[in-house]
Amino acid sequence: MSEANVKRMFVTGRMALERIESISQLIEIELSDLFQLYQDTKQKTVQLTTEQERQLMDDTQLLLVAVCVRNHLTYKEILQHYAISPTDLIQRLAHLDRLKIIDLLPNNRIKLRIAENFSWIPHGPVERFYE
Repeated sequence: MSEANVKRMFVTGRMALERIESISQLIEIELSDLFQLYQDTKQKTVQLTTEQERQLMDDTQLLLVAVCVRNHLTYKEILQHYAISPTDLIQRLAHLDRLKIIDLLPNNRIKLRIAENFSWIPHGPVERFYE
C-alpha cells in the first residue's frame, strides 16, 4: 500500500480495526498502547500550577527553554539561537519533562504536553515577571 493511501486513511478516519491492528503489529506496538497514546494526546494541560510556574521563575534558562518549546522550536533551533550549552539544554528539557510540560523523546525530540490554547496563570508568577 502506498504512503498516500495510508495518509488518506488516517485523514478520513475510515479505517477498519483489522487494518489498525496490522499497522500496530508492523510498528511493534500493542493496540492498547496505541489507544493510550491517543488518549494522552487528548489530555493536554491548559494551565500550569502555581508551583510549576514558580519553578520556571527560579531558573531563567528554564523559563527561556519553556517559552521556546511552547513556540515549537526544536532542540537544534534552541541551540542555534540562544547561548545555551547542549548539556544545559538537556538538563532544562529533562526538568520540563518532570514538570509534565513536555515529553523528552529519543534523539532530543520534544513533544508538547500543553494545549494550543495554553495560557499562563492570570496574575501568576510568569505574568508578573513579564509585566
